[in-house]
Amino acid sequence: MPTLGELIAPRRMGRDFRWLLASSWTSNVGDGIALAAAPLLIASLTSSPILVASGAVLQFLP
Repeated sequence: MPTLGELIAPRRMGRDFRWLLASSWTSNVGDGIALAAAPLLIASLTSSPILVASGAVLQFLP
């Protein structure tokens, strides 16, 4: 029976692909944490909903 890792990224895909997949997942998790934490930080520093909303919107700008 194959392991979970082999089901997600089979060995035939190669070691480099597994590293790319792992780094992509790590980056996506980090981005998600940042998108959730920044508005919470702003909300803890100010009581203005406009500043919290603008801080959340500014995260999506390039």
